[in-house]
Amino acid sequence: MSASSTRRLTSQATGRRAAAAALLIMLVAPAAMAKELTEFYRGVRAMGMGNAFTAVADDSDAVFYNPAGLAFNQSLAFEFLNPKFDVSQDDYTSIANMKSTAGGLSGDTIQKFFGKHLYANGTVFPAVYFPNFVMGFYYSGTFHVVPRNLALPNIEATYLIDRGVVSGFGVETRGFKKLHYLRFGVGLKWLTRSGFDGTIPLTRLATADTGYLRALASDDATGFAATLGFQYDITLGKQDTFVLASAWQDAGDVTFGSRTAGNPPPPLRNNLSAGGAFIHRFSSAARAKNNVKLSAEGRHLLQSGIDPRLRLHAGAEWQLGRLGIQAGVNQTSLTGGFYYDFWLMKLSAVTYAVDTQSLAMMDRERRYMLQLTMRLDLIGIDRRTLKEDDRYRYPRRF
Repeated sequence: MSASSTRRLTSQATGRRAAAAALLIMLVAPAAMAKELTEFYRGVRAMGMGNAFTAVADDSDAVFYNPAGLAFNQSLAFEFLNPKFDVSQDDYTSIANMKSTAGGLSGDTIQKFFGKHLYANGTVFPAVYFPNFVMGFYYSGTFHVVPRNLALPNIEATYLIDRGVVSGFGVETRGFKKLHYLRFGVGLKWLTRSGFDGTIPLTRLATADTGYLRALASDDATGFAATLGFQYDITLGKQDTFVLASAWQDAGDVTFGSRTAGNPPPPLRNNLSAGGAFIHRFSSAARAKNNVKLSAEGRHLLQSGIDPRLRLHAGAEWQLGRLGIQAGVNQTSLTGGFYYDFWLMKLSAVTYAVDTQSLAMMDRERRYMLQLTMRLDLIGIDRRTLKEDDRYRYPRRF
C-alpha cells in the first residue's frame, strides 16, 4: 500500500472517530451541562424588554429587580390581587402524551417527552405601597421537567415552593453634577422554601414508589436575602435622560436552613447585573409615562463557566398613557409584550424564551406569561401622575 493511501485511510479513520466523539458529546453532554440561568422573579414588563430592566425599574417589580426604582413611588396604594402565570409552549403540545402516562411510567411513555420542556409557574405578591417603600407577601410555585439524553435517559426536574415577606425602599438625592440624580435602594426577603432541583435517572424513576418521590422534596427551610441597587440619572435636557444602573440581587448565595442539614432546599443564587438606558420623552410638557425607553445590560456577571451571550439582554418600551408595548432580546431569543392599565385593573402579557444549556442556541424554551393586577391607589391616580410629570418638566425641582 502506498504512503498516500495509508495517509488517506488514516485521515478517514480519524474523521470517523471525531464524528463518533461529536455524536457522543451531543448525546451525553447535555445531561452534564448547566441548566438555564435561574431568576428568582421574572416580571411581565421586564421580560417584554428582554429582561433588561435594571436601569428602568420604576414600578412594583423594582423591589425584585432594582429597589432603587422604588424612589419613583410617591403613592399610597394597595395591590391586593396580582396573579401571574407562566407556561411553556411544550405544555400545550404535550397534552396528548401526558394522557398516555396515566397508566404508569415506562421507557416508551417517557421517550415521547424527550426534548420537551414541561414548565409552569404561578406567583402572587399582594403588597402595600408607601412613598419610597413597599412590603408584601410573596408566594410562588415552580414546576419544570425536561427529559434528556437518549443514550443515558434521565429527567431534569425542578419543584419549588417559595413563600415569605418581601420589602424594599428607595431614595433619591442629587448626583455629582448639576442635573444628575442618584437613586439607591435595598430590598429584603424572608423566605421559606421547599422542593428539589436535580437529575433523576429514568431507571430509578420507572421503578420508584411514592416514598422515593417524597424523599426527593426537602422539608421547609428558611433563608434571608438582600438586594442592593442604584440608578444614576444624567439629564440631557428636558426631554432626554441617560441612566446607569447596577443591582446585586440576593447578594451572596442564599442557603436555606442549616448547611449541615441532610436534605436542604436548593439555594438561591445571587445575580449581579449592570447596564444602562436612554429615555426620551415626547415633549417637555408630556406626562412622564409618554416616552420611549432603550435599555441594555449584562446579568449573572459573577457566574462562571457560561456562554457570554447568555449574559446579554436588551430591550425597548413605548409608553403612551395607559398603554405600554415592549420588545427585546433575552439572551439570544426575541421577546415581546404589552400592558394596558384600566385604572383599577391592569392586564399584562409577554412571550419570551430562555436557553436551557450552558451554550447559547443549543436548547431554547419558548414561554408565555400573563398577569392581572388589581390596585387601589389611595392618593389618587391624577395626583400621582402629576408628581411624576413635575420631575421631568422643570426638571425635578421638588
